[in-house]
Amino acid sequence: MKKTVIFLLILLASVNVLAINVLPSFAEHTVEYCKVFPIYYSGGAETKTFRIKNDATSKDAIFKVLIVFPQIQAGDTDYRPTAYNVSIEDNPTASWSATYEAGLRQVTFEASDENADGIPPDRYGNFTIVFAQGPTREDVYTWTVSTTDVKRQGYTVYPWQIIDTTKPFVRIDVPEKNSVVDGVMVDVAHHYMWTYVTAFDHALPKSSSGSNISKVEIKVDSGAWIDITGGKISGKDQYKYQIWNLAEGQHTITARAWDGAGNWNSTEHTFTYRLLIPRVTVGPTTTYNSSTGMVAGSIYKTIGTNYTIEWSSGLSPNTAVSIEIYLPTYNWYASQPDKSHWVLVAKTTSNALGGGKASFIFPTTPKGKYTIRARTGNLNYTQIVEVIPGIVLEPGKIIGSAMINATATGLGASSSTQQYPAISLLCNDTDALQGVNIHTLLMWYTDGNGTLSTGASTPDHFVNTGFLMQTFESGTYEITIGVRNGQCWTGSGWEQHYTEIYGYITVTSALKEAMDAADKAYKAANNAAGNATNAYKKADDAYKAANNAAGNATNAYKKAD
Repeated sequence: MKKTVIFLLILLASVNVLAINVLPSFAEHTVEYCKVFPIYYSGGAETKTFRIKNDATSKDAIFKVLIVFPQIQAGDTDYRPTAYNVSIEDNPTASWSATYEAGLRQVTFEASDENADGIPPDRYGNFTIVFAQGPTREDVYTWTVSTTDVKRQGYTVYPWQIIDTTKPFVRIDVPEKNSVVDGVMVDVAHHYMWTYVTAFDHALPKSSSGSNISKVEIKVDSGAWIDITGGKISGKDQYKYQIWNLAEGQHTITARAWDGAGNWNSTEHTFTYRLLIPRVTVGPTTTYNSSTGMVAGSIYKTIGTNYTIEWSSGLSPNTAVSIEIYLPTYNWYASQPDKSHWVLVAKTTSNALGGGKASFIFPTTPKGKYTIRARTGNLNYTQIVEVIPGIVLEPGKIIGSAMINATATGLGASSSTQQYPAISLLCNDTDALQGVNIHTLLMWYTDGNGTLSTGASTPDHFVNTGFLMQTFESGTYEITIGVRNGQCWTGSGWEQHYTEIYGYITVTSALKEAMDAADKAYKAANNAAGNATNAYKKADDAYKAANNAAGNATNAYKKAD
């Protein structure tokens, strides 16, 4: 009921302009504007300023202002003014007196000189009263402000205030609680998500203009508070903000809001942020076609990706399209005539809507995120792809000790200052293979494209990277190669990095294989012997049956004779 009354009073008083009382038809001035500040407050002691503007069409200056206090609820604390101040626009020396009449519950301000110190037409006057106490109950309070000009003509207006002791409402709409949010990639280093927060004050109906919210802030985890008040969506009690470059994983987002009276409220919940980036592996070699200017990667066993980029619109229709990848380590390509680090990997033609698609084998390059673009002239469609490490161990199944060929790509590329990084070779998270292969590991390094290489190779003789796999018990073993680079290229810059990649080798014991084979042969021989015995018994039974049949026939003949 109280909220309904509040709403009706607001409608009557109007938020932006004040309702006007019955005015004398012979008024020589008009009050164009009158408001009391703060409009919203939490009650009690308060400094209030009544801002009054004499209308530009007025003929006379205002020299007297009477302010009558609002009615209060029974049992509440009444207003008690203790200090006063007046300032007149464009007249800093204006002098006014103030008289408080406790019985009438009013304060009268009067200019010392009616003309020299009054409020001229089209000018503001600010009348401030410091109240040591006042009502504290939530309600709408209507003041009566009467002005008098030098011709002794009057004008009355009714500005209002709201005592608000209720916390504002605040809710995080996006991201939702315990939701998974997909970031939007702009380039390899920048991505964002939107957050939406609803905030409004209970002291006014939700649809009221401004909703009496003075500030809305958010923060993620233990970061700094961010003021998003400027992100208010027109016509709604909702605020939006773009959050950039969050780390993937779980986060806590907190929102808080203040109303005009200084009350505040907050809420928080967790969400998970992720980047939906296609991931690819690359083969160990790349070729360059000088006639077409295109670069092609390779597919070897289980590493290497035939990638397809597809878009629905945005480019010039029916136009030649170049598919390019920005590869910072491809300095040799950039040194070609009219080339740059945007490496051409495919060509196609856009359709009538400006869309299209093209496939290519991803070039050999270090691990990290890369930008692919489909380009027609100055129009681009871009997509982000992440290269991840890949490994092939051959042979994947061995009997006893064996030499294993290890082909690994998508690692960090060593810088020129540290060509030979620290490389570890682990078996089931132990260093059991490290000692026997230590001299081999000292020769291993990653080349400029992040491919595992060996210093044993020469320009005339390519040498594969390999290691000795010692005889172990039968089983499947996880083989991990760890590469610790002093610096490596990660797609967006050089940085300290450590990369692990793993594959599996199955070891079968030769003795067990032989014993299993002998056991199978023995069982097969026994089965054959058993089958032969059964056949002999069946033949003997048949012979006996035949003899019995012959005997029976002879007996029958004798009886007949």
